[in-house]
Amino acid sequence: MASLSVFIAVLVLLACTSAYAEVEYALFEKWIAEYNIDLQLEKPDKLWPVWKENAEFVFHQNSLGLSYKLALNEFTHLTPKDRTGGSKIMVSPDTSPANFHGIGPLPPSVNWRNKGGVTPVENQGQCGTTAAFATVDSVASFGFVETGQLKMPSVEEYIDCCLNGSCDGSVFSVMGFDCIAKMGGLACEPDYPMNGNHTCKSNEVRPCVVIKGGSQVMPKGDEMALAAALVKQPIAVGIDASHLSFQMYSSGIYYEPSCSSVKLDHAVLLVGYGTENGDDYWLIKNSWGSSWGIDGYMMMSRNKNNNCGIATAAIFPTN
Repeated sequence: MASLSVFIAVLVLLACTSAYAEVEYALFEKWIAEYNIDLQLEKPDKLWPVWKENAEFVFHQNSLGLSYKLALNEFTHLTPKDRTGGSKIMVSPDTSPANFHGIGPLPPSVNWRNKGGVTPVENQGQCGTTAAFATVDSVASFGFVETGQLKMPSVEEYIDCCLNGSCDGSVFSVMGFDCIAKMGGLACEPDYPMNGNHTCKSNEVRPCVVIKGGSQVMPKGDEMALAAALVKQPIAVGIDASHLSFQMYSSGIYYEPSCSSVKLDHAVLLVGYGTENGDDYWLIKNSWGSSWGIDGYMMMSRNKNNNCGIATAAIFPTN
């Protein structure tokens, strides 16, 4: 990334000169090399228009002094719709949302990653079922809370056996957790790896993370209740990730005034909260690989009217 940073600095210096376009294309070529873009599949003349527009957006946003920074990354050649696939996140109705009010004062911060209760960041690649990754991540963290041991349950088993092998669509569902409970839990990833066959083989493996109960849905839009629940365990949440600012996020506390709190298109694992320089934030784990954001994580605005809908669709497993 150092080479890209140098070129970005040069672009800023040359922005008003005739050499700008030449240097910008040189940065594009550096990006191709840095991210090992397969030119047999991705032709530069096809990538360049979107990449150029996105790169210029990054430079402009970073000049505004916002609470967060953007950076060129492996998604610079994609539109947000290309990245998310236009998914819609929904939580199936629950008549009795969790009640976490009146449980006493909350700690000033929570970070399940620092406690060792969060599995490593994965890259969902072409799999559009972001809710599957968030659901399985929540199961892994629930297992840690229950036993003190962190294991990596199989996303493939969940897709094969609870989503009928479909890698499309993103629905948080109490039925999804009920499905896991009926299987007794999920096998570990090494015992049930990603294979693309999408044929359920749960009867051939033993669960390494046991789930006996179902799930609990959080009340919509209640950030205080969400924080109280997060003290107990990490939580799968739906968010609006449809903005280019989210796609190109690099660091800082993300606040997007254009975000919707209703139209959600992505799912992540909520692993912590805190305050930095007087600004409250949520800490989320994404599934776009560790090169995105802060090693695969993002700090999102907290207590700002449910920005990006982080408290709209939240669900966690129970026993």
